[in-house]
Amino acid sequence: MFVKRVILGKRKKRHFSRFRQIGVLFESSFFSLMLLFITSSVNPESIILNPVRYLLPGKKEYSEPSEIRIEKGKIISIRKINSFSGKVSYALPGFCDANVTLSTDSLGGQKDRAGIFLSLQSFFAHGFTGILSVGDPAWVETLLKDAQRLKRSSPWVKKSDTLWIAESSETKKLGNLPGYNVIRSSREAVTNMKKRPTSPVHLFYRYQEGESFVFDGPFLYQLKKTADAEKIKLALSAFGDEFSILEGINAGIPILYHPIPEGITERTSPGVFQNLIWGPMFSVYYYQKIAGTPEWEADLIAIKEWSPYFAKNIAPEPEFAGKLTHIQEEDRKDAEKEYNSYLAFLGRQKNLSQRMLLASGTGYLHVHPGIGGWKEMEILAGALGNEETIRIATESTCSFIEAPHEGKIREDKPAFINIFTEDPLVDLKNLKSLRKIIAGEISYPSEKREPASSQKKRKK
Repeated sequence: MFVKRVILGKRKKRHFSRFRQIGVLFESSFFSLMLLFITSSVNPESIILNPVRYLLPGKKEYSEPSEIRIEKGKIISIRKINSFSGKVSYALPGFCDANVTLSTDSLGGQKDRAGIFLSLQSFFAHGFTGILSVGDPAWVETLLKDAQRLKRSSPWVKKSDTLWIAESSETKKLGNLPGYNVIRSSREAVTNMKKRPTSPVHLFYRYQEGESFVFDGPFLYQLKKTADAEKIKLALSAFGDEFSILEGINAGIPILYHPIPEGITERTSPGVFQNLIWGPMFSVYYYQKIAGTPEWEADLIAIKEWSPYFAKNIAPEPEFAGKLTHIQEEDRKDAEKEYNSYLAFLGRQKNLSQRMLLASGTGYLHVHPGIGGWKEMEILAGALGNEETIRIATESTCSFIEAPHEGKIREDKPAFINIFTEDPLVDLKNLKSLRKIIAGEISYPSEKREPASSQKKRKK
C-alpha cells in the first residue's frame, strides 16, 4: 500500500533557495522577539520567573502562582507567592521529540550544515528542548558537537546508533546508505549485537515477499534473546504494516514506531500491547494522505498562522511543495483508509498513552522541524485530550530519550522550561503564545544581569 512505501532513497544535497532564509526582521511580539537568536548567549546570572503557574511533576495541573529562580542552568528554588502584579504566565517543561532525522529535508534530499543548524533552531523555537536523532549519518554528530560548542540555539540532542535494515533488492539498488547498517544474515546480526552497540538498536522492517533474508519472527526472536543477554533494548519501525507489527510484538520487542492498524485487534489477545512503548508518528501518514491536495494547502495556511517562526523561516512555497507528490487516486483512497484505521486503533486503545512517545517523524514528507511536533500533538490531542498530550510530550518522551530534565520542573534539577502567556492545556493553539525558552544556561530572549543590590536585598 502507498503509505507503507516510506522513504529509502539516496539523499542529495539541496540548496535553500526555496526557503525563506533566517535573519528576517521579526514583528514586535513576544513570540517574534524570542526568535532573534542566530547567535546565543550564556547567562550565568539568576533568571527569575515571576509570576508563573508551573506544571506540577506527575500531574496534569498547575501550581499556585509561584516564583522560579534559576542559576547556572539549574532550578535552585520554587516558592509560592501570595501577591504579585501583572498577568500570570504558564510554565511547561521543555518538550521532547523521540524520532527526528535532521539530515533529511522534508521536501526531499539531504540537508547541508546550514540546513541542519536551521532545523535545530526551528525545534528550539517551538519549545523542543530535547530530541532523539534517528537515521542520521555520522557527520551529523560532529555538527551537533559544534552547535553545542558554539552555544547555538539548539535543543539537547541524543543521536541513536545506525539503523539496522535487512539487505534486499531495494538496498542493493540504492548502494551506500549513510545512517543505515545493512544486515545480510542472522549470523551477522547476532555478531553485531554481541559487540554491544548503543541501546536501543533500531530495526527497520517492512514485510517484502521474495527476499532471501528478512527480519521475520524467528529472526526477531533470536535477536531479542541475544539483545537481552547483552542488556540492549530493541526498537522496531514497522511502517504501519500489520504483519511486521505482529512479528515484532510476538518476539517481545518493547519499542514500536509508526502507527498500528485497527484490524490487528482481531488477531491479538487483550493486553498484548500493555507494556509497549509506542511512538505512532501519525503526522507522517497524515501528510502522505493529503500531499498535493487542497487540504494540504489549507493545512499549510493554518500552521503558518499557528507558528510565525515557521511562516517566516521554514514554510515552503506552495507552488513548489504542492507538486512534490504524484499519487494515483486509488493509492490516495488507500492512504485515507489506512490513516483512519490508525486513528481508530488509538481511539480503542487509549490506555496505551501511558507509555506513548511524542515522535513527529521530522524529515518525512512535509513534516518540518518543530512545527511537525506541534502537528503530532494536535493529532494526539484529538483522541487523548490536551492534558494527556502535554504529558506525553514532556514526562513520557523526555524520560525515554534521557533528556536532562526528564520532562519535569523541579528544584535542584536542570532548567528546561517553556513560558507561555496563554494556557496550552486549555487549547493547543495557545502554543503560539510561547514567549520564552530556557534550556540550561541558555535562555531566549537572553536575560539582563540582575543588579547586585537587588540580589542582596532578596537575601535579607
